[in-house]
Amino acid sequence: MTLLAFFIKGATGFGTALVMVPIFSVVVGVRDAIVISSILDTIAGTILFFRDPLHDSRKFWIPMAAGMVLGSIVGGLVLKLVPIESFKFALGLVVAALGLWFLFRKNGNNKTLPELPPERATAADISVSTFSGLCGGLFGISGPPIVYWLGSRLAKTAFRSTLVAVFLFGGIARLTTYTATGLLGLRSLSISAVALPGLLVGLFLGNHLFVHINERWFSRLIGVILIASSIRLLI
Repeated sequence: MTLLAFFIKGATGFGTALVMVPIFSVVVGVRDAIVISSILDTIAGTILFFRDPLHDSRKFWIPMAAGMVLGSIVGGLVLKLVPIESFKFALGLVVAALGLWFLFRKNGNNKTLPELPPERATAADISVSTFSGLCGGLFGISGPPIVYWLGSRLAKTAFRSTLVAVFLFGGIARLTTYTATGLLGLRSLSISAVALPGLLVGLFLGNHLFVHINERWFSRLIGVILIASSIRLLI
């Protein structure tokens, strides 16, 4: 299960929570599942970040990472106080719509997307990233808003590299918040340690797929992941 989660992460830059949170929720509960997913996702993000650094695009991804951090902190604090079930259904509908867009509409558009990120982040970039962080802190799923935003503007290499950088700092912010609120404990750390071999193998295999998949099938893969995420939120 961990291998599959990080195969998806290695192939797309996101999607860890899709596999991990539903299964871990049955065993350890929703909140602990979100914390464990965040621990492992941060480890994987660190590995991918140093493998594909974005040194020449700091003015683009650093402001977005800052927005992700802010949203993650707020979402992590709200998670401690608010029943998250009341938000899940609406988010699930939105995620399903985004998945369908990636499967069909984007594939019908033959324009060439840029291989490199923009030089600077706009206010819209930062706003979307902040909202994604909020979703990540609450549900363990940061992907859908920022995946749509970047996926409609960037080719796969720039898309994955930017997601990895932004999600890494969002993950660090979530873990810091979970620690401060008492949600991160020894059990979460122990389970995460046991899952590390699956993480490493999954990342290796997912990165191999990423190198060989073309843009159209990359878009379809993202669509499938988002639709599967929506099912997890809707049921």
